[in-house]
Amino acid sequence: DLSKSIPSKSGLIVGLTGTPVLNYPQELIAQLQVMRRIKDFGGIRRFQRRYCDPVLNYGHWDYRGASNTEELHELLRQTCFVRREKSSVLQDLPKKARYQVHVELSSAKAAEHEAAMKNVKAWLAAQGRDVCRANALVRLNLLK
Repeated sequence: DLSKSIPSKSGLIVGLTGTPVLNYPQELIAQLQVMRRIKDFGGIRRFQRRYCDPVLNYGHWDYRGASNTEELHELLRQTCFVRREKSSVLQDLPKKARYQVHVELSSAKAAEHEAAMKNVKAWLAAQGRDVCRANALVRLNLLK
């Protein structure tokens, strides 16, 4: 389990994100595991049963729901999550900086990348999508 490989001499693990990452409570499990806090919620199975509104679909449990969300919110706040809004901390943050880091690819990795690009272009063409338009969108994203 990857979360167990994270060293913690102090016993404190802090996870930081500048972007909310939650679509479903199920997505919190990995973060709680990394912070070694899933036991505060009764473990994975109890968390899923209590907060993920499980539904049995074709013999498999679907945990993409949400239940007891107010309780979950309160428990997260009491145990391990702190939320600060941008407006309240913006004056304390440094100016935004963007960096481009160019990485040299080995010839094998460059060939792998080129093959992947060809596969994506072929898939777009098969979907009836304009490959030139897709390339333009990728380039526009790089300008952000």
